[in-house]
Amino acid sequence: MRILSGQGRRGVLVKRPSNNRQTQAVSAQTVRSAQEVDPANSSDHIAQVGSESPLEDHPTGADGKGSGQGLRLFASNSLWMMLAEIVAKLSSFALVIILTRGLDVAEYGQFNFAISFASLVLLFGRWGLHPTLVADLARDRGRVSELFSSGLVVRSSFAVAGLLIAVGLAPLFVDSREAFLVVAIVTGAVFLDELSAFVGVVFKGFERMKFNGLLLITNRLISTGLALVVVLRGGSLLIICLMYFLGSLSALLMGWVALIRYFPPIRLRDARSPLIWGFFKQGVSLGIALFLNMALFRLDAIMLGLLRGDVAVGLYGVAYRFFESFLFVAWTLSSVALPRFARSSTPQGRMRTFEGVVALVTAFYLPVAVGSIFAGEWVIASLFTERYVTATGALVWLTLAGVFYGIAYWARIAVVTLGRRTEVVWVAACALAINFAINLFAIPRYGFVAAAVATFITEVLEAALLVWIYLRVAKRPRFTRVVTVPVVASFIMAIALWATGLSDMGAFIAGVLVYLAALAAVARVLAPSETAAVVALLRRRKGKASGASVSQETLPDPAEG
Repeated sequence: MRILSGQGRRGVLVKRPSNNRQTQAVSAQTVRSAQEVDPANSSDHIAQVGSESPLEDHPTGADGKGSGQGLRLFASNSLWMMLAEIVAKLSSFALVIILTRGLDVAEYGQFNFAISFASLVLLFGRWGLHPTLVADLARDRGRVSELFSSGLVVRSSFAVAGLLIAVGLAPLFVDSREAFLVVAIVTGAVFLDELSAFVGVVFKGFERMKFNGLLLITNRLISTGLALVVVLRGGSLLIICLMYFLGSLSALLMGWVALIRYFPPIRLRDARSPLIWGFFKQGVSLGIALFLNMALFRLDAIMLGLLRGDVAVGLYGVAYRFFESFLFVAWTLSSVALPRFARSSTPQGRMRTFEGVVALVTAFYLPVAVGSIFAGEWVIASLFTERYVTATGALVWLTLAGVFYGIAYWARIAVVTLGRRTEVVWVAACALAINFAINLFAIPRYGFVAAAVATFITEVLEAALLVWIYLRVAKRPRFTRVVTVPVVASFIMAIALWATGLSDMGAFIAGVLVYLAALAAVARVLAPSETAAVVALLRRRKGKASGASVSQETLPDPAEG
């Protein structure tokens, strides 16, 4: 049990009993309590022997239903990550505004190209490890040291190889020394971001999303703040890229400190050769699939740069920012739902989680797409100046693509969790081939708008195929009515905006109000039981004081030191 002893130098996770006999008594009581609550989750609780309270605050049942405590944990993690992602994405959005106003279109195009190129090459280094490790940690947290250490060997090896390959290939895609340095610095920053994401795997596995949130906020706020200072002082694009690198480095250091201080001890020597080889074999198909899927989002910018130049990349980058900035909703919901989905032992429990996430993803992305039709040009001109207003045509297609991206992302995670990795690879390869063919044909003729259309078509295809695979594996022919709620509400929103003729700011405000009202009304009609459950959960959370909750967090809050 040394691995979970919570020694003082690792942070106060547990309080040690005064003698060995007391330790044994507490340990036996903890195991018995865990088995009485839920035998299916006993492995999680046994890993907590010797602590005053379990690491998993709100245990859920094996069927995925969970208790009210489990629902509260799910809601708390969702809110934590959502809040952090909102802050981070607002900071990223502010960074783009700073760059588009402080640089010319071609310079911003260089920066956007560097981000796309580095992300495409380095993502392959994830090798499908993240979902596998999160699921393994959720099932058996007592193995955190050997799982993390073994995964780190695979992850760091591929990440370093990707870094060297990216820097080595960069001269083939850029035509100046300054452009090469931009790619090299940004690639280094993305490399650090990938390592931070791997540290965040432990946070997800322990369902402590507050630490992931702090990683995001630290990275984005520092990068954006430093970039603003450089732009105000008239600094160059290279100096801005260095500030971007410093933000990534700060986030990695903060994440590593949190891992050491607030979580069970991790010793790198606990890495096991069988685990390393197992991760390598398991990650082959998923790693290829992730690489192929990232290519869907980065290939268009790279092809635009090669076929139409930096200006086209800059215009497309502004429209793409609206697409990329909102992807955090799919990532957040999938990250929070994955441990619950992995622990469910019945198809019914998994299906409830699956369709719930699909409904939530659609509820967010679809009204954004509808709103872009009526207010997109006004938003772009207001934020990025009139120089970028021609990007509106691409904006509409990319926000529509966001709806299907969110569904495809969650469906991919669910299918992989059920062990169907080969199908994911074939779907990703098919989608990438279609995307490449459309871009190759249409970009020389129609420019960046064609790249947006290609993204939309491939996301629709990928979402349809992945959802079909999941339903076939789950042996469920269709969704329940809860999935149709956001679709109907978005349709009502579109009809209202079209009938009133509103546009620009008026369409933005009216669209939000109409959609929220329609969503509440439609939910009560089409999904009354799900709506009642959510309302009851919110009332329980509101009625409980912070100190009166039955279950308290065992891990210390980082803000408390």
